[in-house]
Amino acid sequence: MIKDLLTGDLALEGIYHPMGADDPARIEELERATGFPLPADYKEFLLHFAPSGFVRHVCYQPLESLPGDAGYLAVEVFFGLDKGDIYDLIRKYNNTSDQYPAGMIPIGFDGGANRTLLALNEPAGRVYYQSKFFNRMYLCAHTFTDFLKRCEFVDDGSEDDI
Repeated sequence: MIKDLLTGDLALEGIYHPMGADDPARIEELERATGFPLPADYKEFLLHFAPSGFVRHVCYQPLESLPGDAGYLAVEVFFGLDKGDIYDLIRKYNNTSDQYPAGMIPIGFDGGANRTLLALNEPAGRVYYQSKFFNRMYLCAHTFTDFLKRCEFVDDGSEDDI
């Protein structure tokens, strides 16, 4: 299912190396660190598509709008599980977990260093945008799969790659 969403205009590209966890046991390590199981759709994404970024300019409309926003947000990079990598999700979680509510993990960020967060507790699987400017979180989608479905290619006239 996840693979079907990430083809065509929403193509992802690995960062520095092929996509996918270099050691699937790191998913269990992340679950131990957070104290929560990961949603199945996000596990699939970590195993096969992270760390990564969209090859083209991809945006999404969150369920909750930001004040004065045109309606679209972006995610530039998705964290992965490659140990020692700068996009290592476990390292990011361990270093930043005091900067967002318990039961959440950072799964990516945009060009302005705003975070995309995944809730692991009540309600599990929801995706949020954490705005540094407004110092609050906004609901983007009810599941990670729904989040990917909300993503769309936006032709901004540039040819920027990750």
